[in-house]
Amino acid sequence: MRLLVVALLTIAAVTPAHAEISATPVDSLALPGGEITGLTWAGTDTLALLVAQTDSLAIDEVHQMFLVVGDTSGTIYWQEEFTGVLARGLAWDGEYFWSCGDDAEGGSLLYKIRADTVAVEEVYATPGHRPMSLAFDGRWLWLTDRDNGRIDRIDPETGDLTRSVGAPGFSPVGLAWDGVAMWVTDSGTGRLTRMRGNRLQRREEVAADGWFLRDQDARLAHDGHSLWVLPAGESYLRRLILD
Repeated sequence: MRLLVVALLTIAAVTPAHAEISATPVDSLALPGGEITGLTWAGTDTLALLVAQTDSLAIDEVHQMFLVVGDTSGTIYWQEEFTGVLARGLAWDGEYFWSCGDDAEGGSLLYKIRADTVAVEEVYATPGHRPMSLAFDGRWLWLTDRDNGRIDRIDPETGDLTRSVGAPGFSPVGLAWDGVAMWVTDSGTGRLTRMRGNRLQRREEVAADGWFLRDQDARLAHDGHSLWVLPAGESYLRRLILD
């Protein structure tokens, strides 16, 4: 028993209590005007955006919401207006877009949108009332629940909640899946965290000298090769090199 205790203490001594990741922005991609409230890659050269634009002809300030799909050169393939329907978050599962909107009673709804017809095929109630971002991991759909400080896993076939995990911070916003791990930004702590494992229990933060965006709703997207970030209020999507 004493040998086992000594061995465990030795392992603890050589294992870092808190591993950190370095992040370096290397290039950027210009985005169309308006407030980006959701983004996702729908292929290596296809980017989909949820864009809120102000209607300058309206008497009162009215925000129009558009789902815009285009390529990295700035060419827009198509756009569709979803004013009063969609509000935040965007994910792509290979066939459908997913996004969230607010209902009249203060809750939130999850919309399944067919890409070729832009038709809403399913609407589900979300577990929380203010999801901020969405990510698809090849099987499940994940949502950041900002008000409850958690990340929810949804079955896209039924809309059922299948798992909830506590977020690394208390105000999770951006979310992206890189094929192995989940990345999440938190506006309350200003940090970017990588989460791995069956229950996302293994967590590593990006070092503060490479990433610290407190009180900013930073969005994330992964193109299959690189992680991209969009800080609040910016019109350039930035690609990160992570080590």
